[in-house]
Amino acid sequence: MASKAPAFQVISLVEGGGVRDYKRRKAHKKTRAGCLTCKVKKVKCDEKRPVCQRCGRNGRVCNYDDFDGREQEHALVRRNSGATIGLSLPFSDSEASSINITNHLQNHCTEIVQIPGSLKLLSLARSYPVLQQSLLAVAACHLRQMAPTVRQHQIDEKLHLDLALQSYQSILYTPKEKLCQSDVDCVMLCTTLFNVIAFTLSQSEDEDLRDLDPENSWVFSPRKDRLSWMALQAGIHPLLRYLSPFMSKTMEAISPLFLSPGELFMGVPLWLYEPPKTWIGAFGIDSSDSTTQLNSTSDLYRAPVSVIAWLRTLPPVGGSLFQHLSFLGKIQPRFRYLLYDRDERALWLFGYWLGLMSRFATFWWCHKHAKRDHKAIGMWLGRLQLTERVGTEGETWKELMSDYNMAPHVLCA
Repeated sequence: MASKAPAFQVISLVEGGGVRDYKRRKAHKKTRAGCLTCKVKKVKCDEKRPVCQRCGRNGRVCNYDDFDGREQEHALVRRNSGATIGLSLPFSDSEASSINITNHLQNHCTEIVQIPGSLKLLSLARSYPVLQQSLLAVAACHLRQMAPTVRQHQIDEKLHLDLALQSYQSILYTPKEKLCQSDVDCVMLCTTLFNVIAFTLSQSEDEDLRDLDPENSWVFSPRKDRLSWMALQAGIHPLLRYLSPFMSKTMEAISPLFLSPGELFMGVPLWLYEPPKTWIGAFGIDSSDSTTQLNSTSDLYRAPVSVIAWLRTLPPVGGSLFQHLSFLGKIQPRFRYLLYDRDERALWLFGYWLGLMSRFATFWWCHKHAKRDHKAIGMWLGRLQLTERVGTEGETWKELMSDYNMAPHVLCA
């Protein structure tokens, strides 16, 4: 009997419009400098940048071979990888958007994935369709962040994410005894890529800069689906437990992709870095007691608090981002319910982690979201007047909020 796997939400694809009637095109002079979309469609391009007039009018993806003239950068990427890495996509050559996304991924993989082993990851994707679709979804997400008003980017992102999640779930529902190590390696790599997409701001939020205002964060939202973006994160903890027999070899295999040469991946040392005494008291945990009490609230906070105490000792550079994401693997599903109910301790803990994540200012997918929501949680907690509570509780919250406000500025605790 197959083992029950963690449930993951599959994003539905919105139906596109009807097909236009065929119209004979007039003859025109070919151009070598036009955008890729116009080349594929064999129409004249006015070569306007960053978006030509024809693509802008039709709401299509508009990419150029040199991506704003940065030909030397592309040459460097191709030179470092030995050759341009081609992806064998299940699409017709006439589908311009798929060609553009593939081109964008191949030419700008290091900018999109932002890990030391990005080119190696791209090479691996040639052998694993689920990884290939996941990377294409991230590439489309990157395009959406660059040009949020172009609807085609959003459509492409949902398309490739839907295809990736279908393959992903197929692996998860494979009986554990039939799984191979490479399947699990792919699952964990895809999980990381899905988190990149989940962490970026939504289309509507990106279109309107007002939504970067902390007041428009999920923290203040009355919507019942306000934490839907955390659906994937909620499944990481049970996923790791389900795949635990494979995880040692998986981490050995994939961690070099996320680390710079000479760096070693460290497992999360729960008690190597003791949390501040204020934290221990506030969350009702005892760092000297490793006894697990599955039903206790203190157990719910024990691992996340310990991970945060460790992460604050790491600088926001290199492979430490991969280690920062390990926090999500320590959050139990019950923790998400506490966030939904705006439990003050759960909010503080998650907000502190967001503050640490906001330090990675050069990472396109996490900085804006982390910065906004860290500030939003701080505002919410401030309105509760926690520091004004009577006695030791108020004093404890004064120390906690002082630590909270310093989180984005922590270099090494």
